Amino acid sequence: MSWQSFALVAWGVLVLSCGGVFLLIWLLRKIPAARVSTLMLLVPPLAAIEGYLLFNESLSPLQIAGIIVTLSGVLLSRLTWPLMWPKEQKHSQDKRLASR
Repeated sequence: MSWQSFALVAWGVLVLSCGGVFLLIWLLRKIPAARVSTLMLLVPPLAAIEGYLLFNESLSPLQIAGIIVTLSGVLLSRLTWPLMWPKEQKHSQDKRLASR
C-alpha cells in the first residue's frame, strides 16, 4: 500500500470522524440540542462541496440547487421571528413567565 492510502485513512479517521464528534460535543455544550440538530443537515452539502474542492468531483445543477435549498432551510430554521406572533400573545407569555 502506498503512503497516499495511509494518508487518506488518517484523514478519514482523525479529521472527519474524530473532528466531527468533537465539533458535535462542543456545539452541544454551547447551544441547545434543537439548534445543533438543524446543523447536522449541512453534512451532505458540505461533503459534496469538500469533494468538489479537494477531489475535483463535479457538481450537477440539481446538486447545486439542493445545496442552496438546504442552506436556505437551515438559515430559516436558525432565525428568530418576533414579528410572527401578535403582540398580545407575546405579552401574555411574558406575564406568565414573570409570575413563575
